[in-house]
Amino acid sequence: MRDGKRVWRRLLMSLLGITLMTGLGGSANKGGQASAKQGLVPGVIAAGFSHSLSLGPDGTVWAWGSNASGELGIGTAGSAATPLPVKISGLTDVVAVSAGHGFSLALRADGTVWAWGKNDQGQLGNGKVDAGATPVPGKVPGLTDVVAVSAGHSFASALRADGTVWAWGNNRSGLLGVGSPSVLQVTAPAPVVGLSNVVSLAAAGGGYFLALRSDGTVWAWGHNGGHQLGEGPTLGMVKREPVQVKGLQNVVAISTGWAHALALSADGTVWTWGNNAHGQLGQLSPDINRAAVMAVPGLSDVVAIMAGPSSYRTLALRRDGTLWTWGMDRAGRAGNPPAPVQVPGLQDVVAVSSGTHALLLDKQGTLWGWGPNTAGELGDGTTQTRLMPVPVVGLSCRLPGGATGEPRALASRRCLGTP
Repeated sequence: MRDGKRVWRRLLMSLLGITLMTGLGGSANKGGQASAKQGLVPGVIAAGFSHSLSLGPDGTVWAWGSNASGELGIGTAGSAATPLPVKISGLTDVVAVSAGHGFSLALRADGTVWAWGKNDQGQLGNGKVDAGATPVPGKVPGLTDVVAVSAGHSFASALRADGTVWAWGNNRSGLLGVGSPSVLQVTAPAPVVGLSNVVSLAAAGGGYFLALRSDGTVWAWGHNGGHQLGEGPTLGMVKREPVQVKGLQNVVAISTGWAHALALSADGTVWTWGNNAHGQLGQLSPDINRAAVMAVPGLSDVVAIMAGPSSYRTLALRRDGTLWTWGMDRAGRAGNPPAPVQVPGLQDVVAVSSGTHALLLDKQGTLWGWGPNTAGELGDGTTQTRLMPVPVVGLSCRLPGGATGEPRALASRRCLGTP
């Protein structure tokens, strides 16, 4: 539990304005595993494909939204919407969460990974392929010393403390970079060949992966349907072995959209490549699919980025706490801009996550959501699509404070939708 409390202490310090070397870069990281700057704690919130996850201050996990495949981990599965957060029983000491398409991952303080939900492609990593739902968290066998996890569409990956990456789940055409390409489902974690010294990773819904190495270089593998692997690999091919993304250096964070990718440089600039059908690269391009890495014009002083493995939108958090967005927003927000625009009415944002919808946390401890809400994934008690951010209802905003671990309120006003 000590590591779990440390995560929340780091978040509390970030809320108080103390700069830490940590960040939000596409993977959900154990406290201390860092890839960006400015005191941002990864893995606190996770927006998946119509469901959401959030860490509690005591290392518990809360879930809401779609539960069709048991992805909420509450012991049952069904088509009914769950529009309010529910605590997952039996899951403690969690330091990071990640949400995929119909399944979820949690990283505990002891370095073990737990998974639940859909398992039709072996994405739960338990050695099985199941047509039914797995609505209770189960330990992923064979994984230890894990510091980050990332859930994709029907596959998952984990980063171990030794800098190696492990993957499992859907392996069509060998996209995982593990084992034989003739094996369609990899049901247990296996190491990605030819990759070491990794400090952050991201798995995308479109069937590809990014990894950030300690030297600031970015490596990619998997499906290349939108040139999301960068210059070199042929459009439409599957690259089984990681290749370096050309034109990038001094990268501190990475994130993946469905078929586009982005990187945050140490100087606060954002770089994008891949599919641009909805303006998600942050600028107009003559080609729908762009292999060349280019900086997003007019955007600086960025400290966190998020594309979301199930989306065609991009989010960027600036040092001043403002949130900027571009690309397609399925709720119609910002009018599908091809260039970054500020999300109005939000300030002091400290964490962001994007899936089919978006979640964010501000320094007052308020968790907000906006976008599609057909399964209650915004957690506001309704199934109404929201074009403006609304607070998630029913979660405590109290974080551990001080050496004794006694909770302290972050704000006297309404917090997370409660009085």
